[in-house]
Amino acid sequence: MLAPLKITFELAEPMVPSAYPIHLDALTAYAVTRQRLAQIGEDELSDDSIRALANDLPFGKAERDGEWVWQASALIPEEVGEQAIRMWTRKTNTQDYANRVADGTLLVGARTKNALAAGVRFTGNIDTARGLLKNQFDFYPVVSISALSAWCIGDIDELEALLPPESGLLTHIGKRARIGHGRIRSIRIEHAEEATDKWRLRVLPWQESPNYLPIQAAFRPPYWAAENRGMAFVPSEL
Repeated sequence: MLAPLKITFELAEPMVPSAYPIHLDALTAYAVTRQRLAQIGEDELSDDSIRALANDLPFGKAERDGEWVWQASALIPEEVGEQAIRMWTRKTNTQDYANRVADGTLLVGARTKNALAAGVRFTGNIDTARGLLKNQFDFYPVVSISALSAWCIGDIDELEALLPPESGLLTHIGKRARIGHGRIRSIRIEHAEEATDKWRLRVLPWQESPNYLPIQAAFRPPYWAAENRGMAFVPSEL
């Protein structure tokens, strides 16, 4: 049964801020997709088939002027703390490549056909300026946020099965999750009548009020898909 809900994500680690709002339906679609892939496998599924796994989400729909969105807001920080810059590096392991040259498993400058004939697995020049072996030295911002809140018209039972980090389906929010950023400590889902209106704190395909500003963005998951982007409107507080 659908009901107005507030969902609070408590974070254990700083997160990498996003240029666009992060929506609750995007996180839920990710969790649903992971759950269903675990059940059926993905070996024989096309990209379109994988996307279709999240066509049915536990939210209500709002429709206007031939468009529709899930009734799920973007995530709103409850308290923004320290902002900082982190450094990320990746160095080419020159000693490893020197050892490979020395023992004959890598021929620098060798032609592929000659290398294959000789049974050599690694070929070609070592390029540290581009590609997989590129030396990296980069900076990125992080922000300490104690909690993120979202509002929706949703099914509390389904959301409680999908979203808690102990389910293993959704464990981080934002980029660079592999190195721990945005790790979710816990979530809280509760009934909240204000969600009847607050789910609209999101990107919409129509202008809900003069406070909504035009933007080129997606308004349904997957938000990263270029073909989903178009004219939309976002509340100024986002």
